[in-house]
Amino acid sequence: MAWEMENIKTLCNGCHIFWWHKHPLEAAEWFREKYPGRAEKLRLMAQDTNLPKVDFVVLKPIFEDLIEKYEFEYYGYIREAA
Repeated sequence: MAWEMENIKTLCNGCHIFWWHKHPLEAAEWFREKYPGRAEKLRLMAQDTNLPKVDFVVLKPIFEDLIEKYEFEYYGYIREAA
């Protein structure tokens, strides 16, 4: 489920390290309360043993487009690749 978009939650470094990972039970409870439909969808996906294999060739341009979109929204321009 690592490549499932619904399974991505962006947090600042402090919240990620010092709250999400240090207090996983509280973090999970918060997530279920804040995003009940999303939490239920992820719970059901985690139990599904017949999920399709990840096709990285298909996902790569999708993620590249998302990165470009969000970088433009953040920076106001498209950054050059390193």
